[in-house]
Amino acid sequence: EIVVTAETPLLQTGTGTVGETLKSDAIEDLPINGRDYTVLARLTAGIVPPQPGARAPLMFSANGVRPAQNNYLLAGIDNNTSNVDFLSGVAYIVKPPVDAVDEIKILTSSFSAEYGRAGGAVLNTTLKSGTSQLRGTVWEFHRNDALNASDFFANRAGLKKGDYLSNQYGFTAGGPAIGTKTFWFVDYEGSLTKQARTWVRTVPTALQRSSGFTDFSDLISLQSGNIAADALGRVHPRGTVFDPATTRSVQ
Repeated sequence: EIVVTAETPLLQTGTGTVGETLKSDAIEDLPINGRDYTVLARLTAGIVPPQPGARAPLMFSANGVRPAQNNYLLAGIDNNTSNVDFLSGVAYIVKPPVDAVDEIKILTSSFSAEYGRAGGAVLNTTLKSGTSQLRGTVWEFHRNDALNASDFFANRAGLKKGDYLSNQYGFTAGGPAIGTKTFWFVDYEGSLTKQARTWVRTVPTALQRSSGFTDFSDLISLQSGNIAADALGRVHPRGTVFDPATTRSVQ
């Protein structure tokens, strides 16, 4: 007797693993900034974004451990980098395009010893494969600065709005090998980004440059009030820079 059921059982008695599985249709339909599918792991219970300012925005923390303690697998193969990029949040080596991903399985607790390594979560990505019919997709995502607000400091300095131009493009294709029962599947994705940045920097004043960086009177004049009197009762303007070679000990 063969019984086929479409519903997921409410209780899995064969394993105590806790996690979530995302299929290709959900992966492709959900909005993903930058098309990095690893951010979808945050849809799983027990996974949260990292501490603001301490880690990159693409990382995630599972069960309260560090983001670098997650385990990335690609079709069951180790996909972890030994040099985590904490600026971009990239902790994996290969990132296939969203359109090439068939399934993402996120395991957060009680997973079997076959995975190992992870103190946090296991993110196992499965790629699509070819079928008996020739199929493929082509995409191009374009973003520009038409609807972006200008930088505050650029407006203050009378500068024009910085340029921003991003294009992500690629394709997937799969099908059968002629005369055999072998199937093939290929994918490619490219990314080109042009982005202007506004930097705010402080340069030496004219008096600093002309005095060999000994005259800071123009900077002191920008501050008001005096500092508290010292042990000798002397009062100095706030912001005064002292020469350590002219000091004397105070008994």
